[in-house]
Amino acid sequence: MMHGLGTGAVVHAVPQPLSPFNWKIIVSHGEAYDVASVNLWDAKRRRPAEPAHAAEGILGA
Repeated sequence: MMHGLGTGAVVHAVPQPLSPFNWKIIVSHGEAYDVASVNLWDAKRRRPAEPAHAAEGILGA
C-alpha cells in the first residue's frame, strides 16, 4: 500500500453514468495503478450541519 502519490503519479477523476455524485478515481504510478469508486452523496452518512450556536440560524444572526 502506497502512502502518498510519489513522483510521476497521474490522477484521473472520471464521472460515472447516471449520477453526478458517482466518480471513479484512477491513480497510475509507473506500471501499476489503483482504482477507487467515490460517492459524493452518501445518504447514510449525510446529516444537516448544525449552527455554531443553538440561537443562530442560517444567516448567523
